[in-house]
Amino acid sequence: MYAMDAIGEVLKREHISARNVGRLMGMGDNYVARIMNRGSVPRCDTMARMLNVCGYELCAVPRERVTPEMLAITATDTE
Repeated sequence: MYAMDAIGEVLKREHISARNVGRLMGMGDNYVARIMNRGSVPRCDTMARMLNVCGYELCAVPRERVTPEMLAITATDTE
């Protein structure tokens, strides 16, 4: 799953709008939507901030410990 696909999934799971995430980050209303629509990949610290305001943490765990409910971000779109 790509990075912004993971953000989209978090928004869906938590019923949070991209607009609210931008606001909670102290950015403009369209901040997250612009990143998603451009297809760009946010910096790791930006991604962590987006996830944090949604109640999630950005973590690195050993591959064998990844469980189905985790959102694994990969270099290619392999869900």
